[in-house]
Amino acid sequence: MFQLLGIGIELDLCSICKQQSIIHAHTGTGELVCKACASQSNKAFSPLALEIIRLLPQIANHLHRLELNRWVVGEINSFLLDYFYAHHKQNAQAKEPERVKSVLSDP
Repeated sequence: MFQLLGIGIELDLCSICKQQSIIHAHTGTGELVCKACASQSNKAFSPLALEIIRLLPQIANHLHRLELNRWVVGEINSFLLDYFYAHHKQNAQAKEPERVKSVLSDP
């Protein structure tokens, strides 16, 4: 979806060290970081959220085996909204466009 908006996500590239790596956390501004670069101020992903984020490019092939809960959906939505706003130079507190909100919030 973000590629269609022209702001594709590099899901296996740390935004700090620029190395291909397993992503561990996000900065709250839409940047993904590896475990080595993560700080305590970063938002670490839960194991299930991390698995889902890694599978995003081919998520349709895995939907039958994933069991989501509201916490994980909220965690992923929080990251995606941070990413969206960071790449549109908007404040995350700004009123969300209803279309973006419904697409990103729909479990």
